[in-house]
Amino acid sequence: MSNAPQVELARLRLLNEKRFINASLTYIREMLANYGFDDRELMQIELVAEETSVSIIENSFDADESGYYDIALIRQPNKIVLAFEDKGLPFDIKQLESNDEGALRVLLMKKIADELHFINLGKNGKRIEIHKNLPAKTIAEYTEQDLSPIDPETTRASDDVEFMLMSSEQSVALARCVYRSYGLTYAGDFIYYPEKISELLDSKLLRSVVALNSEGELVAHLGLNFLTKDAKVGETGQAVVDPRYRGRGLFESLKKWLAKHSESIGDFGFYSEAVSIHPYTQKGNIALGGHETGIVLGYVPPNLTFKKIGNLGEGKRQTAVLFYLRVNEEPFRDVYLPENHKEMLTKIINENQLNREIKVISDDFVVENEKSEIEVRVKPDWGQAHLIVHRFGADFPDIIEYNLRDIIRRKIEYTYIDMPFSYPATAHFCPMLESLGFFFSGIIPELFDGDAFRLQFLNHVEIDADKICTASKFGKELLDYCLAERERVGGV
Repeated sequence: MSNAPQVELARLRLLNEKRFINASLTYIREMLANYGFDDRELMQIELVAEETSVSIIENSFDADESGYYDIALIRQPNKIVLAFEDKGLPFDIKQLESNDEGALRVLLMKKIADELHFINLGKNGKRIEIHKNLPAKTIAEYTEQDLSPIDPETTRASDDVEFMLMSSEQSVALARCVYRSYGLTYAGDFIYYPEKISELLDSKLLRSVVALNSEGELVAHLGLNFLTKDAKVGETGQAVVDPRYRGRGLFESLKKWLAKHSESIGDFGFYSEAVSIHPYTQKGNIALGGHETGIVLGYVPPNLTFKKIGNLGEGKRQTAVLFYLRVNEEPFRDVYLPENHKEMLTKIINENQLNREIKVISDDFVVENEKSEIEVRVKPDWGQAHLIVHRFGADFPDIIEYNLRDIIRRKIEYTYIDMPFSYPATAHFCPMLESLGFFFSGIIPELFDGDAFRLQFLNHVEIDADKICTASKFGKELLDYCLAERERVGGV
């Protein structure tokens, strides 16, 4: 279940009888018609809502059992969520997949939904979430202003720029800057949509610094993306510099400004993925005080183009180096290290001067919870899937295997899973994950309530280790370790 800011728009409680389904579909359609979905999209939403209701009635209750289920309509940043909740029989993932009719229903749900989550709520029952992204206009539809690409060779600028926090009113200006700088080639799932940018800013899931030129035009941007609105560590991204203003160190200046602001409001720091086809970004992070915390092999999609350097990916996914930049001291934490990674993880902790006490789980450790809570985020344009563990349960292996099969079926090439480092179950389940082909990536300090331990999975992706650049001795040590670990687990 997502931790994104949300507003529940409506909730229906229905008796588990099929004769009431049509009335609920009419209600859902009328509600969602207010959010810009066209007739085709509304029909698809009705279809998946009907199939979900039928599945709940047929599988969550015995044939002669009377009960209720809820349908909640929830507004999250840039999306609508249809949440179906009941307190009937719990999910049985293996049974769901083995039943032909049930498997077809799930396949239909996944085809129509932008995201589909099956969530066990323990004593509170279970929940199916169907996520649909809200319709939004791209910048090309949004404005009639000049959107022709800028020629960087003939229009160099020398005027001063001013840095400031971005406001939602500047969303159109940012989308215009990206469009004029990159056309439609920038790898980002929201950066061309002013309405989506505004909503992320207003919901505190995005904090950005921008540079304005002497005429007030937005010419550079750097974003800080958060998993939750209360997070103290974010991920830098959406780095854009107008071609007329390149070569002036604006990216480094944006990052310094963002670091000072984050320090002033009590954040702990931020992390980033530095490309490895050249050492320049990594060296810049080190110069600012950043330290390596891991390697993400094959993280960058093959179609990403680097201005001035060109597309050096040669049609292959590229590796990135994880960096963490501290701006305030983090709290003390206990961390549970998987025994086979204890030495390398200790080096990362020491390299980043994290205030951690290293613990080892007992041989008789048992997971207390019955049900897991795992959030799955998929970025099709990046060929990525991100699994975020919020709670471990005894069903963790089944949930992971189910999601991994689906990820492989969808030909998602890169998958990573973030687990709470302060939970003993993280160390406990590490060998199981490695048996499925997951292998070491690293850590991200204070990603959620404490550090995240990251493992990664490559779905038949070739990695050319000779073309991966690192900028420090420790970075090279981390790279060699990750490559060796992929080979050890027999990754595909």
